[in-house]
Amino acid sequence: MRYVLFTWSGPERIADWEAMSAAEKQADIDRVKAWFGEHAAAGRIAGGEELGWPSTPRVVRKRGITDGPFIETKEVLGGFIVVEVESEAMALEMARTWPGIVHDSDRVEVWPVGSSEADAAAQARREAAGHDKTGEPEAAG
Repeated sequence: MRYVLFTWSGPERIADWEAMSAAEKQADIDRVKAWFGEHAAAGRIAGGEELGWPSTPRVVRKRGITDGPFIETKEVLGGFIVVEVESEAMALEMARTWPGIVHDSDRVEVWPVGSSEADAAAQARREAAGHDKTGEPEAAG
């Protein structure tokens, strides 16, 4: 099963990072590298990236490109990790042990990977069998 773990840092964690010495920052980075090393050795890491600071992204919409996003909250999306695991329980355990969870405002969101194509194909099969979107037989009209 594939999941994406989104890592978020709260305002306390950001303040901690900004106050750290270079050596403390490197020790923090080393803890993250050790976490990745453990899970990569077990074959659980399928990809991911650390994201830049929130002042640098751009937002593309139909009406154009703007600076942003302008996040009202003090939380920062730090990155994402794509994992391949045998169960949701393992993805949750990986998230629980993420070294960036230091304060209550820090978090990891665990999202299952979806497939719009698979969803559309399943709906087409249900419709061909005379069922509605929920899988129930369609009422005779």
